[in-house]
Amino acid sequence: IPIQWIAANNYIGKKIKSSSVVSDCHNFSTTYLGVKKDRCKYITKNKAREFLGLPINKKIILFGCHNFSDERKGAKFLQTALMNNMERLSCSNVLLLTFGEANNFSFSNLDIDWVHLGSVYDDFSMNALYRASDLFVSPSVDDLGPATVVEAFMNNLRVVAFDLGVAQDLVLNNINGNIVERFDVDKFGDMIYKNISSLLPDFKENKDIINLQKKQTIENEAATFKILFDK
Repeated sequence: IPIQWIAANNYIGKKIKSSSVVSDCHNFSTTYLGVKKDRCKYITKNKAREFLGLPINKKIILFGCHNFSDERKGAKFLQTALMNNMERLSCSNVLLLTFGEANNFSFSNLDIDWVHLGSVYDDFSMNALYRASDLFVSPSVDDLGPATVVEAFMNNLRVVAFDLGVAQDLVLNNINGNIVERFDVDKFGDMIYKNISSLLPDFKENKDIINLQKKQTIENEAATFKILFDK
């Protein structure tokens, strides 16, 4: 059967092409999933933190997923990575901000401030979460996304992630974050410290980043699908 496969990122595309159900008569394309404008509006960091009741003078690391007890999402790996860098992060005046269903998982054993907001559903609050933060971390070890990486990227937030999913397309090493080999928790922790503590150059005018952000809009997603339908 002739099939048009449409992948949401290149990582998924490679997974599809390696599948036993794929035939020589199949076609492949990549269509990035657009982010709603209400999730990536510009809000000043101070206003976002004021809305969420967060301190102004802290450096904020953001992590969130639907279910912290889902081992694929890597909450335990993040906990270990932060623990291994506790002394350095404490000196950097860091706060860990999380959202989602914690399900009794806790970061309270860390010697840094931790604020958990529970499940967040509305677009404005999610937008504020990204804009209030300095770094988004994605410790997922088995993931075709996640969507939070795309949303963080569209809010000009630095990202540290393992080398899978959409992060492979969006995170340019030492520009807007870092990609780390999967399960290398020590390196993951080092990259968290590097991105939260050092004064890295601003990447908002980087041409590669701007071009990638254009591909992650709802308008681009619709236009790409329309081209496929017209064919």
